[in-house]
Amino acid sequence: MSSRNPDRNELGGFLKARRAELEPRDVGLPDAGTHRRVAGLRREEVAQLAAISTDYYARLEQGRISASATVLASLARVLRLDDDQRTYMYGLAGKNPTTKPRRRAPQKVKPHMQRVLDHITDTPAIVMTPVHDILAWNQLAAALMIDFGEVPERERNFLRLIFTDPRMRTLYPDWEGLARAVISYIRMEAARNPDDARLAELVGDLSIRDPQFRQWWAGHHVAFKRRGARTYNTHPRLLGRKRSNRKDRAELTLRATRSLFQLSWRGSIVSCLLWLQTPQTCNWGTGSCGSHRCRSKFRGAQQP
Repeated sequence: MSSRNPDRNELGGFLKARRAELEPRDVGLPDAGTHRRVAGLRREEVAQLAAISTDYYARLEQGRISASATVLASLARVLRLDDDQRTYMYGLAGKNPTTKPRRRAPQKVKPHMQRVLDHITDTPAIVMTPVHDILAWNQLAAALMIDFGEVPERERNFLRLIFTDPRMRTLYPDWEGLARAVISYIRMEAARNPDDARLAELVGDLSIRDPQFRQWWAGHHVAFKRRGARTYNTHPRLLGRKRSNRKDRAELTLRATRSLFQLSWRGSIVSCLLWLQTPQTCNWGTGSCGSHRCRSKFRGAQQP
């Protein structure tokens, strides 16, 4: 005798019927023009847009597991459910549709942390959360990358910016390597916090907007963020040296270590990453680093 819950089976049938009504173009996905054996979206497409694994979604349709309120909210968004359909789906899942899914509270740095950043005048410094929301920065970071203050706070996420802001794409010589690495960090965080509604929304939005993100996210590569080097295309004058050739841009390599700061917010502890890069030597103009390049060695600054 089957141990599956009848309501779960009904929920699975409902989800399957709803995705069969949608075409890829309805949710912003490219239509490759290839013949589909069944109508509508594929399971893997729904799962990707909802920022859940294909296996998880398949088991959900098969009535083998129950869904959290956050997952239901993501599926309602992806499947374009109206209010009645959403209420029905929540009822089948045994959830209250009026209960909002858990969202990450907006995180802020305390004034003393911003003062620390403001006093760092010889190196770029950024404070980011584990999901790469940018919380604070100093002037040199804004000069090296972009002025994050001009970006709406809700869109101030490093992963979002490297895929949606053309300036961030041209800033990194190995943009693809950087993008893949950040995706692997975010995937690791998504596994640790599967009910993060805002993260699911970020992944779903980027999956619709960018085919490269969609492909790389589907690769399921994961990694922890550790110390390493990051190379930038930047103007030589940012290095504090006069240009010695006709190139308008130089290549700047920063070697960074990770310092962990514990920030108190509404009684909870928030772990944020502070990346500090401090110059050791700069061989600009000496010829030792190549005729058209400046490769500056940096060491990770100690936690202040």
